[in-house]
Order: sequence, then structure tokens, then C-alpha cells
Amino acid sequence: MVNVLCAVPFLLLGAVCLLVAYLVGYRAAQKPKICTSQTVGRVTGRSSVTYDDFHLPVVTYTVDGTDYTVTGPRFGGVTTVTASITAPGVTIDQLIKSGTNLTVDGALPRYIHQKGDGKATEEVLEARYPVGKEVPVFYDPAKPKRAFVERYAPLPQLFSLWMPAVLGILCIAGGVLFLVLHPFA
Repeated sequence: MVNVLCAVPFLLLGAVCLLVAYLVGYRAAQKPKICTSQTVGRVTGRSSVTYDDFHLPVVTYTVDGTDYTVTGPRFGGVTTVTASITAPGVTIDQLIKSGTNLTVDGALPRYIHQKGDGKATEEVLEARYPVGKEVPVFYDPAKPKRAFVERYAPLPQLFSLWMPAVLGILCIAGGVLFLVLHPFA
């Protein structure tokens, strides 16, 4: 009985990792293929959760008389360049000017690259998506709650699919191997 209990954490961790790989990696990667219908949504506010020091727009859209909300557009990742250098008479603001590759008009980048903190990105997002602005929303006709704003930018599959899947398989294999090497007493 004790041998079985020793293998349970490995098996459970493996199952959780495989579930994360499916939900976050595989299923999310399928989103552009299943969100084939398009409608127009309206920006109604900002997300209360920060996304690397800035707040994403909250968009409300209607499908078949039912209102839904989605946060976005989302990005595949954010890189931030900061400096922590001190020198007499020189401030950090003089060393690194705030900036972002996100623009008020034009195509959305898949990844945000910003200098300093997220203030520049926040300002551009507020100018690009003011409250009341209409934006395109793509949704799944079978499940309209599943949607994204303007364009889809998935997380890198290495981190969202492959690493959790491999870790899950290794944990399950370790749990099974433990049970094989330590038969029931």
C-alpha cells in the first residue's frame, strides 16, 4: 500500500501537466481554426489584471442576442528592457527612454517589445482602443464565448504545449516505473 502511495504524486502531476498541455497549448493553438465567424465588438473598459504592467482592453460583443466579453487583443509575449545603473548626475530616465513597438495604427505585433516600464505600452493601448471604439472580434460559431480580438497571437508552443506534455509523460512514466520496480507488498 505504501508503494502505491509513493507513485500517486508522480501520476497526478503527470496528469495535471498533460491537462495543461491540452488546455493551454493544443486547444489554444486550435482557436484560429475554430473561431471562423466575425462580428464587431465595442471596447467597454480595461482589464483589472495587468499584463506585464499594462491593462488590456475589455471588449463586449453580441452573438444571437447574447452579450459576451473578451479581453484582448492578446500578445504572444512581452520583452522589457530596463536598467538599474546609478551614476552621479545620471538618472535612469536619461539612460533608457520609455518606448514600445506597439503603434496606434497599423498591424499589431505578435510580441510586445518595450523599454522602461509598461507606461508607454499602456498609453498606446489606451489611444488605440479608447472606450467605445468598435473592433473586430472573431468567435467560434458553436461556442460564441470562445473568441479573440482583432488577430490571434498564441503563446510559444515550446512553453504552452511541449514542455508540459513532456513533463507529464515523464512523470507518468516515473510513477509507472516506480510501481513496476516496487511491486505491491
